[in-house]
Amino acid sequence: MNTAYVPVSDEEIKHRVAVLKKLRSYLVKQREHFMAYLSLLDREEDAITSGDVERLELHVEMEHKLLKDIFAFQKVISPLKDMYKAAFPAGNMEIEQLDESIESLKEKALAHNHENRRLLRLQMDVLKEKIANLNIPRFRKNVFSASQKSGMVDILT
Repeated sequence: MNTAYVPVSDEEIKHRVAVLKKLRSYLVKQREHFMAYLSLLDREEDAITSGDVERLELHVEMEHKLLKDIFAFQKVISPLKDMYKAAFPAGNMEIEQLDESIESLKEKALAHNHENRRLLRLQMDVLKEKIANLNIPRFRKNVFSASQKSGMVDILT
């Protein structure tokens, strides 16, 4: 392997270190968001299985907000990763480990999300069956429905 030593200026070193620190901090925040998302999915699963619609609605709203945050972080992390790869072609062990843990959390979150969807579909099927089995009268009943004949009242006399 014939690689020539290329001197790097102090400014370039500072830039590389800044990119590394910034990427690391964003990856740590992204990992925290995914851990919060997994926790939220657990609570959402409990709400689904218990049939608590209000709690489920709250969790779904929180999920949407958390996913927006995750996607916003991803938009920032992608260009930083490109800068990181250019500055550190050999890589950095800590960054690689953070990236692997985030990928693992993504896979867990995706699997948990699919499981929650499956549970929600099952709950919806149960509710549909209950609704179909309801004995709803076809005609509206009122207090006069027992009398068979209708009559007119003469108010002129």
